[in-house]
Amino acid sequence: MQNVGSAWLMTDLSHSATLVSLVQTASSLPFVVAALPAGALADIVDRRRLLIITQVASFAVVLALAVLTTLGLVTPFWLLVFTVCVGFLFAAANPTYQAIVQELVPREQLRPAIALNGSAVNVARAIGPAIAGLLIGATGVAPVFALNALSFLLVVVALLQWRRHPTTSLAPAERLIGAMRAGFRYTRVALEFRAVLVRTVLFALPTSAIWALLPLVARARLGYMGAFGYGALVGMLGVGSSIAVVILPTLVSRVSVDHLIVLASLVFGVMLLTLVFATSPIPLLLVMFVAGLAWLSAVSSLNAATQHRLPEWVRARGLAVYGLAFQGSLAAGSAVWGIVADATSLSVSLAVAGTATIVGGVLGLTCRLATGEKLDVHPAALWPEPHLLRIPQMEEGPVLVEITYRVDGQNVNSFLSAAGSLRQLRLRDGGTRWMLFEDPAEPGLFIETFLVESWAEHLRQHARATESDRNIQEHVLRFQIEDEPVKVRHLIARPHG
Repeated sequence: MQNVGSAWLMTDLSHSATLVSLVQTASSLPFVVAALPAGALADIVDRRRLLIITQVASFAVVLALAVLTTLGLVTPFWLLVFTVCVGFLFAAANPTYQAIVQELVPREQLRPAIALNGSAVNVARAIGPAIAGLLIGATGVAPVFALNALSFLLVVVALLQWRRHPTTSLAPAERLIGAMRAGFRYTRVALEFRAVLVRTVLFALPTSAIWALLPLVARARLGYMGAFGYGALVGMLGVGSSIAVVILPTLVSRVSVDHLIVLASLVFGVMLLTLVFATSPIPLLLVMFVAGLAWLSAVSSLNAATQHRLPEWVRARGLAVYGLAFQGSLAAGSAVWGIVADATSLSVSLAVAGTATIVGGVLGLTCRLATGEKLDVHPAALWPEPHLLRIPQMEEGPVLVEITYRVDGQNVNSFLSAAGSLRQLRLRDGGTRWMLFEDPAEPGLFIETFLVESWAEHLRQHARATESDRNIQEHVLRFQIEDEPVKVRHLIARPHG
């Protein structure tokens, strides 16, 4: 309802396609700034408390917008400002909302739980726009904003009923800036996660056209139906998304996640191309229904693929980066399609976006997601506690870790191939530099080294290993000469000069 109200209010305040499309940009752009700090915060503080704070703040902002709209004081500039504020609060809450799913259901129920979450959103997306359209037609936009403000208070009531069991960790607590660095490092190094981000951008960037330009489609082709016509189109997209939740489990059991996203991209692209020619209500509603099916199928699959790849310690941060990629693509794409529509025409902008969606879906096959579906990201105690005569202070560092291996000469090449996989693990979980050395005086003697910024970060490294990491480490250790134990040393930088 909020999205419909904001978009329709802008069409009343301005006839510029660029300004109308900037409503979507203003809603999505805050993710670019706030996503990673919000994800880091959600990983290091009480998630329930963080959600309550963001919902109360959202209530205050949207209520202020409702009051100003009632008084007739809203201009295009101030509408965009309030939309940005709501977007920032949504960006602050969204990684936390996403991360708590795994606190509420077992891992094997994660995919249907995510789909159920999507169903709740899309049922609201089906009903809300229709109600918003009726309210706008009868009383104006302000009551829509007022109802949305009330909804935040209802969410607070629900959160107060949740008795969360806080997670515990033996690793030292993280601070915000360090947590942000660790999250960025993880998402930059983890190859299986980067594949999801690429697929997300390839889908969200072109498909943003439907959210950016739909108000203009409704006004140009359903002008006589007013705001209700726009609400009906968005609502039908929500109906299609809700139906997708029902058929998605069957699709997932028969089609790989890679092919499902390609299929959804092809269907959505064709629907954008069809919007170029559809001019009457029935074809437009049908197009939006099919687009909703494709939208939920792709978005739910991308979200599930993201969560399957993220261990608990970095879950909210990874989901924040996923949200950044998704919402950032929507923001950038919305601005682009609005500018294209102003420079050429609405039909040309839709046609280019539809073609780009199809091409992006096919290009996405170069980044396979199916290989990451079997990852086991449960924590695993792989490293024994170091035996030290002096316990370092947490802030001491950097720390150089040396692991010595002895490998039989005939297994050297196989060992090198296997050891290469350790680089991603060490850098992903806290290392800043990784190298593997061989002693030319003793062939088969290898020393793996990696640098960590502090002793506290190295202890966190111990807690970040997963069961999938165990398989990689055990494969490397198979080449260790029997009766020759692997030796580990920890070297801590000392002040000098």
